[in-house]
Amino acid sequence: MRTPTLALLGACLLLSPLVSRAGEGGVGVAVGVMGLAGYTDLQLLYHPEPAGRLYLGLRYLSGTDVFSDPFTGRDLTDDSMRLFGPSLYYRLGEGPRGFWAGAALYSWHMEVSSRITGEVDRADTLAPFVGAGYMGWEAERLFWSVGFLFSLGGPQRVTTSVSDDEGDGLDPQLMIGLRF
Repeated sequence: MRTPTLALLGACLLLSPLVSRAGEGGVGVAVGVMGLAGYTDLQLLYHPEPAGRLYLGLRYLSGTDVFSDPFTGRDLTDDSMRLFGPSLYYRLGEGPRGFWAGAALYSWHMEVSSRITGEVDRADTLAPFVGAGYMGWEAERLFWSVGFLFSLGGPQRVTTSVSDDEGDGLDPQLMIGLRF
């Protein structure tokens, strides 16, 4: 496991006794769909009231892809992306399931390294994201969320002599997690 992953899990375990007393809210940790693609995709959520609609989050997403020439199969670049920052979700409606509206402020970093020339280009920004989705609780401990957050800061572009990559500014929110 990487250091940010351990830090996020550690924060969840440290906070959980403070907020998980009977009749109060809880802390949850979720793993996202990008984890299936080899990325580290974690979200820490704090739900202050059991019947409340507000969720405060902290998201960490990081990973690297290798881009290969489609004709020769030769590896051209290592493309890295990282998002980190706070999020806020507001659940619309009553009951254990409902639509949500959300916002986040992510530190967004992209880096492309050419395997041919050694050239590296980076782009960093602090970008606001907004979006919506659907979330629910199953039993006492299991929760899930499906939705999207879109960057209001627009896409990022990084360019090397062998590539021109642009981030799409889309943050898929397909998560499943446990409440502590």
